[in-house]
Amino acid sequence: MEFSSCKDMSLYRKGRLESDVMQTWLTKYKHQIMQHVIYRTTNPDTVSDEVWNAIHKGTPETAEIVADTIIGWLNTHVGRCFIQDAFGVGIPTHDQKGTD
Repeated sequence: MEFSSCKDMSLYRKGRLESDVMQTWLTKYKHQIMQHVIYRTTNPDTVSDEVWNAIHKGTPETAEIVADTIIGWLNTHVGRCFIQDAFGVGIPTHDQKGTD
């Protein structure tokens, strides 16, 4: 992600970017996120039946269901922790306080 100023970088680090920026980030990485979750998901108890079935069918139509569901899930605390672990980066959110 590119930043236009030091202030933008600071806001990113504190997790205080606006929600539209977060959505841009999630959309940019949508395919990677989906692929990573497909490979990481091994327990059907951790996801809904719809998503679990979509993951294992692996068709373009069900891929959209999976990706859209994941994008919604990533805006939760657990989802943010997952993406930090998966990609080694945090995702910007507008509702976290953040710490230095």
